[in-house]
Amino acid sequence: MSLLVLVKGLGGYVQLGTTLDDALGEAYDKVARMLGLDLKPNGGAALEAIARQGNPDAFAFGVPMKKYGNCDFSYAGLKTSVRLCIEKNLGSAEGVGKRATVDLQQQAAAAAGSEAAATSSSSEAADDQQQQQQQQQQMKADVAASFQKVAVQHLVMRLKRAITWAREECPELQHLVVAGGVASNQYVRQQVSQVAEASGMQLVVPPARWCTDNGVMVGWAGVERYRLGLVQPPAPQLPADGSPEWVELRPRWPLTSNKHAKSMPPVLSMKKPDKSVVSLTDLTQQELAARSVTEKFLADKNPDKINLGVGAYRDDNGQPVVLQSVREAERRVAGSHFMEYLPIGGLRDFVSESVKLAYGDDSPVVTAGQVAAVQSLSGTGSCRLFAEFQRRFMPHSSVYIPVPTWSNHHNIWRDAGVAQKGYRYYKPETRGLDFEGLMEDIKNAPNGSVFLLHACAHNPTGVDPTPEQWQAMSKLMLDKSHFAFFDMAYQVMLDKSHFAFFDMAYQGFATGDCTRDAAAIRIFIDDGHRVGLSQSYAKNMGLYGQRVGCFSLVCDSAAEAAKVESQMKLIARPMYSNPPLHGALLVSKILHDADLKQQWYQEVGVMAARIKDMRGLLRQNLQQLGSPHNWQHITDQIGMFCYTGMSGEMVDTLAAGHSIYMTRNGGFRIG
Repeated sequence: MSLLVLVKGLGGYVQLGTTLDDALGEAYDKVARMLGLDLKPNGGAALEAIARQGNPDAFAFGVPMKKYGNCDFSYAGLKTSVRLCIEKNLGSAEGVGKRATVDLQQQAAAAAGSEAAATSSSSEAADDQQQQQQQQQQMKADVAASFQKVAVQHLVMRLKRAITWAREECPELQHLVVAGGVASNQYVRQQVSQVAEASGMQLVVPPARWCTDNGVMVGWAGVERYRLGLVQPPAPQLPADGSPEWVELRPRWPLTSNKHAKSMPPVLSMKKPDKSVVSLTDLTQQELAARSVTEKFLADKNPDKINLGVGAYRDDNGQPVVLQSVREAERRVAGSHFMEYLPIGGLRDFVSESVKLAYGDDSPVVTAGQVAAVQSLSGTGSCRLFAEFQRRFMPHSSVYIPVPTWSNHHNIWRDAGVAQKGYRYYKPETRGLDFEGLMEDIKNAPNGSVFLLHACAHNPTGVDPTPEQWQAMSKLMLDKSHFAFFDMAYQVMLDKSHFAFFDMAYQGFATGDCTRDAAAIRIFIDDGHRVGLSQSYAKNMGLYGQRVGCFSLVCDSAAEAAKVESQMKLIARPMYSNPPLHGALLVSKILHDADLKQQWYQEVGVMAARIKDMRGLLRQNLQQLGSPHNWQHITDQIGMFCYTGMSGEMVDTLAAGHSIYMTRNGGFRIG
């Protein structure tokens, strides 16, 4: 059998994947028999040798279990495909071996070349026969090479996923060990070596002479069990017949019964779930983890305890911060307005200033009135409005959400009844952006999909694309006609188009520069995209409790924007009727007054710079304390959230020993 195992130490194993039928080595042996190869010293070596002479692209065998997101192996289907291929091109798979023996005898007879048979016709017949044999041999080589390519590709796909799973649990993982008979296969070693190199791991493989049979592995397992004291004692006394001491023979000692959570099959039920009722079990793991962190923090009696799981900015004493620009705006607006309802679309001055802050004062879509926008209940409300808009006017589309993302994104689109899919974003191996995976997922998404993009300071990883990567993403969407436009009948027309929806909760809070933090949106607009946008002033103005945000959609014309905006209001009306006044007054006063706006720019710049300094100090202190790990990602990431790469066990140690609390994925707030 084949196993993918996370080894935490002697006896500490977590099974990531296993063989569902044949192991890779068994599949090699059986295909070698089908091809009639000489099985000495073994079928795997024979198949690898002949595969070197073949074309690995000659036959397009399907990669097993490609649609299954686990780490298990299966070669039964591939073997069947190979057998059918052999029968089609070489005749009966069982007859190939017999024919190989006959061919050798015929080759010997032809080599003898008796004078009696040395006629012109017999010479031509011998040539034809030799050519046929060469073609048959090449066919075998092509089959072997094609099988080997797909078989090892299956192995590599499972291995890459297993490494990702393992590093989620043990980010410090450094070694990839390949053992067993198949480890003697040079092609396998070469492909696995490339995986190790790409993952930044050191490949450890025994010498080929030790990769012979299962006896070595059985002996190794026995030694480990003995060292752990897991031994079966001999019988208390010798058998009556005086024979030697004995122990009960067992066909296999399982390496471990501890399986990775993701490798467990889902529990199936014949009962259809009632989708109208939201169960408590629908809460995401991130939410549950965050609640657990807060509960443990509150129960801790240590006066120096620290909670790094709260998604809000704090000063050096751990207290909330109110900006001076906000206090001044609050003083100016006090008593200046009645307490009447706002219109459904919100405070017009606030909406206008928000649009200019995001897209730019001189943006053509702003000056031409192409932006439909309404005030919302902060970023959550903006996303909820768009999710409902998508359900109504893009009924057959799915939303693609980055993995990972802010946990509430999943709840928002779920409650709107919109199908969700994930796209690759964070790469644990580098603790950075999985740009190749992201681009591949955008390219392969069905036409008419919606992509949720974090405009800056990605929550929760702190990993942002570079300006060049944003440009490449924009160009790829344009190459595939990935844009959405609205027709004059309030419908969203999806003619081979994707739609980019930006969630911008941290403008100015990432780099300290509001223009720079909006660069991704402006790149997409300059390239001709029609985007959607969620804005929030919770973080960058500290207005957490005011629930003030803006939801906007870029249209093709001012007339179209007016019609789309009316639909946005129709969606908002039954949800909350109209938004609150006070927070919108504060924001509009700050953004409309040149002096207050400049003061706010300075204050948000100070907060961003402090976060950056804290990142640098954290990395510097970890290095000075002698930590053996590479902490560069702490300063490479941006904004108030950080994915440290620490394991759950490390997080537990910080909580138990030092009263420092964060989520077990190693993520926490900086600042």
